[in-house]
This record gives sequence, C-alpha cells and structure tokens, in this order.
Amino acid sequence: MTTAVTVPTTFAERMKERIKDSIADLMTDEELSKLVERATEEVFFKKDKITDSYGRLTETKPSFLHSIIKELLEEQVRLEVSRYMDNHSQEVMEAISDVIKLGAGEAIIRALNEKFQMDFNNLAMSLQSNMG
Repeated sequence: MTTAVTVPTTFAERMKERIKDSIADLMTDEELSKLVERATEEVFFKKDKITDSYGRLTETKPSFLHSIIKELLEEQVRLEVSRYMDNHSQEVMEAISDVIKLGAGEAIIRALNEKFQMDFNNLAMSLQSNMG
C-alpha cells in the first residue's frame, strides 16, 4: 500500500475529484465518471441550438470548443499573413497592383450601370406607357 498522493492531470479528472470531495457519499465512482463525461461533452462539444418563442429551431451555433479553437486559429492566421506580407512585400505589392489594374474597368462599368439603372428603367416604363 502506498501513501503517495496522485495528482489528477486532466480537466475531467480534476472536475471529478472536486465533485467527489463535495458529494462523495451520494454517488459511486462509476456514476460520477459518467456525470463528468456527460457534463464535459455538454459544455465543450454540444452545438448551441437557438429556438424561437414556439420552440422551433431557428439557428445552430458551433460548440464552445469550436469557438475557442476558431478564435485562436484566426489570430494565428492573421499573424502568419502579416509575417508573410512583411517578408514578401514586393510580391504582395505586385499582386495588389494587378488586382487594381484588372479590376478597375469592371468596377467602373458596374458603378456606371448602378448609377444609370434607375434612369434606364424609368425610360423603359415611359416608352411602354406611351406605346401602350
């Protein structure tokens, strides 16, 4: 028999130990393990379901763990993109220049089309009413 104290290493083990200290005489170790497993699954992995006032599902949001991972990865990606742009500034500037050159004509045509679209519609309606 050993008197060494074992220190729980995982989150689930630490959670189980804390609950066990509080309600040890109410549950068996097996029941407590199942409870911790279910709670961990619920908190970290279950998608958040949003319902309306009638109880109908209107939206499903990613799990808490998914949200944390996404946030951490987005920050990492921003840093890597920034680092890449700093280290390859010439290539980045050339790419930006190409996009501007190739996209400028299309952007001008789209802007003119949007600007005159209402006038063209009004003219078409006026011609239709005069002819009909």
